[in-house]
Amino acid sequence: MTILISSQLSAYVLRTRYANSYQLMCYAHATRTVISLCATHTLREQLSLNKTGKH
Repeated sequence: MTILISSQLSAYVLRTRYANSYQLMCYAHATRTVISLCATHTLREQLSLNKTGKH
């Protein structure tokens, strides 16, 4: 329940802070890029650990 409320609150803050849709679009793109890079790094880390663990 707390997560839902905090996500709704952060969405409200984003809408008020980035009222300009271009700014919001840039923010969303940057966020997706960071998440993607982190996921890729984590996946590579896991794959390299799996390879070294098998030898």
